[in-house]
Amino acid sequence: MLSVLMGYFGTLSAQCSDTLIIISPTDDVNGGTVVFEGYQTIIASNTITNNTDASIYAPNILLQNGMYVASGSQLFAKPIEAGCDPTWSPCDPVIDLSGTTLSSGTIQASDELIVASTIPSEANVILKAGQRIQLNSGFSAATGATFQILIEDCVQSGEVLDLNNAPIAGVEVRLDGIVLAITDTDGIFELSTELSEGDVLAFERDGYVKVSKVFRENLVLVILMKERGESFSINPEDAHTLTYDSGLILEIPAEAFSLNGEKYVGEAVVTATTFDATNQMDLISAPGTFIAEQTGTDNLVPLTSYGMAEVLVQTPENIPLELDTEIIIVFPLISDETPETVNLYVLNEATGYWSLSGELVNNGNQLQGAINTVNSAWNADEPCADQLICVEVNIQYANGNFGCGIGALGLTYQGFDGRHSPDQNGNVQLMVCPNSVFELQACFIAGSGPVYTQLIDLNNFTPNPSGCTNIGTWVIQN
Repeated sequence: MLSVLMGYFGTLSAQCSDTLIIISPTDDVNGGTVVFEGYQTIIASNTITNNTDASIYAPNILLQNGMYVASGSQLFAKPIEAGCDPTWSPCDPVIDLSGTTLSSGTIQASDELIVASTIPSEANVILKAGQRIQLNSGFSAATGATFQILIEDCVQSGEVLDLNNAPIAGVEVRLDGIVLAITDTDGIFELSTELSEGDVLAFERDGYVKVSKVFRENLVLVILMKERGESFSINPEDAHTLTYDSGLILEIPAEAFSLNGEKYVGEAVVTATTFDATNQMDLISAPGTFIAEQTGTDNLVPLTSYGMAEVLVQTPENIPLELDTEIIIVFPLISDETPETVNLYVLNEATGYWSLSGELVNNGNQLQGAINTVNSAWNADEPCADQLICVEVNIQYANGNFGCGIGALGLTYQGFDGRHSPDQNGNVQLMVCPNSVFELQACFIAGSGPVYTQLIDLNNFTPNPSGCTNIGTWVIQN
């Protein structure tokens, strides 16, 4: 059992000059999940039995005669560079923080948390685990530091912020229309429901643009929401041309709306919020990811955006109205390289991806087309390729990863994929446009963007036709 194994070795702390020797049969690994990491050399000749998941991380790994992995068990061995940097993600079964300096924040393992770390002055650290927290020799907290130790079940948690890094309280987190959580005064939410790959989470609050997020493994749930834009009150019995400060124009015909199947004749409030595809914070807070459903197939294609808008039409009591006809929509031109025609997509909130709805025409300084629904998000986009391109980067942190998310911001296209946390092997997979130049980004601060960046030119890499293209290792000097 893991607790017996830990007791036998005393401490599995990261001492880079040490050699850890695992000798069979007295040190068989029997049941549970075990992680050995941080040693200069690990010599293993033991038996992995009883549905055990064992992982070994060290610069030198020697698997000797007698090493045996029984049916139902798994052994993962990965050489890592010397430096004792832990490789973990939030809610991993076992997290070993030995030999690290902890900055302010929460670190949580689903089962065991091993700590032989230093907490510097003024840092505020919360340590959580579902079963046990082990403070080993070498653990210290400087004068002025604070830390809490809590035994709690590991739950998927996240945070919702505005574009000025301020928390947003009262945001409903929904799955299939069911409210799973509501953010507290610090913008924090916790999900007790286990999420599956492809689940679409919706984040909603009055006054902010609704965000749909497709759940992927290792997705960091730090959500940025943009405040809704300008509103006009109109008499829907008349035709109106509404020009917004952002340059967006809506041409609304007379008698365009209904309520509960009947023509609506009362006051209507028309709110439009635009997203500038050349603005990084607008890209990160966009209503949906930059991926579209390819018409007539199950394929997904990456997009480069020329602008987005959310269009709401409601009664003064915030009751949504239905659109009975089309509204002309005009996007301001943001690039001299905009094509003569651009696809117009509507966000499919059921899948979290964009669906082709029509076309916009470039008349020289504007993109003009028509929308056929309101209370929805619209996207002026073109596919940058006929299929998604996956890239994989190995992330290493100079001083440990305490929750930094990783993303990719297009430079030769307008798009963003993120944020994701490295998996147990330190890898992150991102969806980007092929033959593009993009910026790897890490440790985001709302209002000012990422703390760390790295330029990547895909033209310098050989694409992997059957999987993710490996673009190497990024060492983040945090």
